[in-house]
Amino acid sequence: MAIANKQAVQHRQHIRIRIREGIQVRLSIVNVHGKDVESRDIPVYLKDISPSGLRFWTHLRFPVSCDYTVRFMITLGEWQFNLAGNIVWRGKDENQYVYGCLFFPDQKLRRALIQAISWKLSEGFPLGKQIPQIYRHLSNNLEHKHIGASMDVRS
Repeated sequence: MAIANKQAVQHRQHIRIRIREGIQVRLSIVNVHGKDVESRDIPVYLKDISPSGLRFWTHLRFPVSCDYTVRFMITLGEWQFNLAGNIVWRGKDENQYVYGCLFFPDQKLRRALIQAISWKLSEGFPLGKQIPQIYRHLSNNLEHKHIGASMDVRS
């Protein structure tokens, strides 16, 4: 059964790239009810990512609320990202929790993420250089349309 924050659930703005084996990233809680907090970061596993959000899994249970801001520290190749957002849904998959997170809007950061994701795609499809170009094109053109799609890549 999935729990969702009804105000935050919306159509995806970008194509999400599913990471088949998962990539370990670091997560911390940075704000609770408008007050900055310092929590230690913990490892979670990235399931998919787009310039506007991600899906991750962990054994820990987090609240689904816009009152909590989480930060992800993600490395994709030479790119390192510090991404902040809200957890907007939670589900259960066997003995793990699966979460959806929506990033706070930042156009420069989204463009950088599109480049990093395109690099990750080219790494996963060495003979298909057109795939990262297609992803960049679709990500740039779908931003204001309500179309969702996904692509697979190995970690």
